[in-house]
Amino acid sequence: YSLVGGQGRVWFDRVALGPTGKEDVEGMDAMAKRVNELVLLEVAKGVPLKRIIVGGFSMGGAQALHTVLADADADAMAGETLAGVFAMSTFLADDSVLPERLKELAKKGAVPPVLCCHGEADAMINCGWGKASARRLTDAGAQVEWRTYPGVGHDVCHEELRDVREWILARLAE
Repeated sequence: YSLVGGQGRVWFDRVALGPTGKEDVEGMDAMAKRVNELVLLEVAKGVPLKRIIVGGFSMGGAQALHTVLADADADAMAGETLAGVFAMSTFLADDSVLPERLKELAKKGAVPPVLCCHGEADAMINCGWGKASARRLTDAGAQVEWRTYPGVGHDVCHEELRDVREWILARLAE
């Protein structure tokens, strides 16, 4: 992991923290393939895609968005969509390939709903970066719910977890 001198295990590499940092497309695509393999294992066990949700916090949230909305394994999914994707306290790099890939996915009508949550007091991942990312996803064709939590830093709170739980239950009830 470049931000900490090459040490640690993370979803993908990041050379700078912030939207202007170059996106590790190769690393994100490779991890998306691995996550989609896990999704397809669940499908092989009989779980319909429409009952699967992918989500994460911070880098995990960015990876979840990339995995589901960048269409990394569209052929294997046969045009079906997951029940949704959620991302907490995360952002897209300015050079992210996700919005352009999402536009292509939207043309196929295969974009699941998105929930983006962010603490307003996040000193690590600025809430404005998250809001701008949610807007970019909306502009590219996603139906995005954006929620913020006053006083919450780069962490989660009970209200946020309750909101994510309710959002998941609503998606699975459809």
